[in-house]
Amino acid sequence: MASAEKPDRRVGLVTGGGRGTGAKIALYLARANYQKGATLVGDPKAAKRDYDPFDVAVGHQREDAAPKAARVVKAIEESGRRAIALRGDLVIPDQRIAVVRGLGEWAGKAVGLVVYNHAAGMGEDVPPDYGDQVNYEATLALLDELVPELDENATFVTVGSSWSELYPDLAPPTTEGPMAEYDNRISRTKKKAADTLEVEIPRVLPNARQLRFGIGIIEDTAMGRSIRANYPEFFEAHRDLENVVQTDEVALRIAEAVNDPSLPHGAKIWVGAEPGILLEKFPRKIMPEEEGV
Repeated sequence: MASAEKPDRRVGLVTGGGRGTGAKIALYLARANYQKGATLVGDPKAAKRDYDPFDVAVGHQREDAAPKAARVVKAIEESGRRAIALRGDLVIPDQRIAVVRGLGEWAGKAVGLVVYNHAAGMGEDVPPDYGDQVNYEATLALLDELVPELDENATFVTVGSSWSELYPDLAPPTTEGPMAEYDNRISRTKKKAADTLEVEIPRVLPNARQLRFGIGIIEDTAMGRSIRANYPEFFEAHRDLENVVQTDEVALRIAEAVNDPSLPHGAKIWVGAEPGILLEKFPRKIMPEEEGV
């Protein structure tokens, strides 16, 4: 059988792309030349980066994020690329399918990149198992539903923290009480999803690949600012290890990696400190099940 023709467009889907790190990833993938402002603060020379740009589908979940997603779309379009905002809660099957259908109608088989940037939120109104549903169940369901829309050589990016990659069974020392268990589950399910995708992607798309990102504390995000304000010693320890990064650095590394064909399926890319440095500073505790208890 002859291989499929290479699409004349490069299209990427960024889940959680309407704000924060996801918005920066979408902008850098499109090489959008955006200016510093209230919501899109970053490198104004992004358009001059030396990699091929993508058209970008900006996924977002909540209605109140729609104006921010629209600004990301506008910035991409003003840079000469195409963009679309796709709203839907990936946990809800009908909404997830609607996102995939909208993507297919807009891009066809040109979708060659999926950036899994969505993550569970926190708050009193969040069900206890919502993190499991978002980080694991919805992630795998989205893979199966996206396959008909994907180029056979697609790249998948899983955006995780260096903590979840190295300590998936431990809550960060920045949480206590009930939130410690919540964070513990978030960490486990993020890594479990990345591990499962590493097996499942070759099964459904033999020529595709997954790139796994382990990222340090992202200072210019709500979580990064919260850690700096409430756990200054922990934050400064990571800064000393050069494990505090900015959203622009994360977005640029992802954009460069997806354009690097030499990176194999399952490659782990660290943004911030290398794992050996982190493990030396924060030794991994042995869990009871590892001791055979």
